[in-house]
Amino acid sequence: MGNILEKCRKINIVPSIKEFRREEINDEKFKIFLELDENGEINILKQPIILEVIHVETIDSTMPASREYIDKGNKDPFIYNTVIQTAGKGKGTRKWVGSIEGNIYTSSCIPLSMIRNELSENDTIVKITAISIIQQLTKIKKGEFFLKYPNDILCKEKRKLGGIIAENYKDFCIIGFGINIVDKPDDDQIRKQGLSPCFVNAHLNDEDKKPNALDLSIEVTKQILCNLKLKTNEINELFEKYIIKDD
Repeated sequence: MGNILEKCRKINIVPSIKEFRREEINDEKFKIFLELDENGEINILKQPIILEVIHVETIDSTMPASREYIDKGNKDPFIYNTVIQTAGKGKGTRKWVGSIEGNIYTSSCIPLSMIRNELSENDTIVKITAISIIQQLTKIKKGEFFLKYPNDILCKEKRKLGGIIAENYKDFCIIGFGINIVDKPDDDQIRKQGLSPCFVNAHLNDEDKKPNALDLSIEVTKQILCNLKLKTNEINELFEKYIIKDD
């Protein structure tokens, strides 16, 4: 198994997550059953990953809502996604405007038992998440989306599309990320950082498929689970690959 993995890494194949079943719980929740697949050659996991998705219309913030869900005894990885977020949190004391329907306001919650010790620092998890977001955005449009250290998602004009925060709570790492998909806020803390806001769809042509916020949140979380299998040096190399370069 190890030899196959090393060969795959040398030719730049990233392990992929295959979704093989969905199970609805109610209108707000469903479970996705996943397995990690290496081009069909090997299945690293002894059992499928169960990813629960909680999708609500409005909430103050997905971060405290995620903590409350963990308090109820949940053990599997899960996503807490909302259409509207009234009190979103950014890095430090900053707020993330969450009043635009169609943008992403999500917390992806990963059990610490699924994260190797060398990847457990929140800075590394933020890197993995940033890489995962760019990998998914690049599938929509190549050459348009980049990273700025330590946690900003930018477009090629160096305007801000989104950001990431991470915290450990009990046996979980909670990763909050917001991405402007359909529009940008009119007045935002972003400007105070010297970065004006932008949104993903502004970089797409009429013929390009427009991303759905919930679907993209799920795909990013699946990509995070894949990228947790990478080595530290591979993560750093990918992060540097996507960093926006100064002119």
